[in-house]
Amino acid sequence: MQEENYFEVVIPSQQGKQRLDKFLTQQIASVSRARLQKLIREDLVKVNGQPAKASHLVSPGEKVEVCVPKPTPVDILSEDIPLNIIYEDDKSLAFNDINPQAPVHTLIIPKKHIRTLLESDDTDKELLGHLTQVARDIANEKGIGTKGFRLVLNSGLEAGQSVWHIHLHLLGGRKMSWPPG
Repeated sequence: MQEENYFEVVIPSQQGKQRLDKFLTQQIASVSRARLQKLIREDLVKVNGQPAKASHLVSPGEKVEVCVPKPTPVDILSEDIPLNIIYEDDKSLAFNDINPQAPVHTLIIPKKHIRTLLESDDTDKELLGHLTQVARDIANEKGIGTKGFRLVLNSGLEAGQSVWHIHLHLLGGRKMSWPPG
């Protein structure tokens, strides 16, 4: 059975009417609006015990329940996001970021689902090392290996993690500033 997270929200009395998907995006920061809309289409979001549409206007006092299956790499790749896959092996996948922050901005993800770095364990040491070696090889292939590049792994909301599957950002092709955040 796939693990899942369950959220329950009662719309506060001071809340004005708002689209269900927009309201949930504000309430559940760990889930993207596109994923919430998909969960709504799959009837995993209920308002007052009944399936609802993304356009439903939530009202004060309504109870919203959301069942969010924990994502797998397949979930990440099945989103309606065009991916430019540049590397794949039995342990990892790499693709260009759809919102690049540098001339080279590649994401390297493990195929094994690990939600945050804090949820990794000692059995993941080899896999995490493998991801950095993949990043090194891609940096060399893209011509930034000897010029310099940055690897970023955000872990948690305050670090800016917005996709709940660990991934490395390989950034390069321009001078980086410090501090980064």
